[in-house]
Amino acid sequence: MEVASDLLDRQGPIYREDTAVFVSQSGETADTLLALEYALENGALCVGITNTVGSTLSRRTHCGIHTNAGCEIGVASTKAYTSQIVVMAMMAMAIGSDQLSTQTRRESIITGLSSLPSHASEVLKLDSDMKELASSLIDSESLLVFGRGYNYATALEAALKVKEVALMHSEGMLAGEMKHGPLALVDENLPIVVIATRDACFSKQK
Repeated sequence: MEVASDLLDRQGPIYREDTAVFVSQSGETADTLLALEYALENGALCVGITNTVGSTLSRRTHCGIHTNAGCEIGVASTKAYTSQIVVMAMMAMAIGSDQLSTQTRRESIITGLSSLPSHASEVLKLDSDMKELASSLIDSESLLVFGRGYNYATALEAALKVKEVALMHSEGMLAGEMKHGPLALVDENLPIVVIATRDACFSKQK
């Protein structure tokens, strides 16, 4: 996984036999499009994942997937992120669909994806709890969001949303790296949110 701007800065190695996947909600993100041109120049097969039909990303890539999450009205939107995660999971399963060794895992993921709408509905019922949590954080100056494994990406996204919407300093971090620097920032006034789903890393989050 690469950040588009960093890939360009490092002139990361991309070859003709490579497949490069580009992810952008709008399909017009400047750094992503520049990285796409770089990959095209190096002869890679370029795949786009975007929410915007007719965007530059969808037109310039060789093939791709539209997430069909609907128009993103504001920066607080989370549907683009969750749709991207679902699309990438489905793409990974399609690529590895001929492997018998992963069949059980694939079936488990498919079952999980099919139940995702009902889980989302349950989360939306927690609206009053979320308002209460937000009220408790309103006077804070900083926020740390920890996650392990798959949840690290969600921790980064959560911290980004806090920055964009609340204009408050927040950082998403790998929970395993807490002792390597971030712990020095922790005191009785610093709130910490931990993203801890019941996966293989759950016991380490307790």
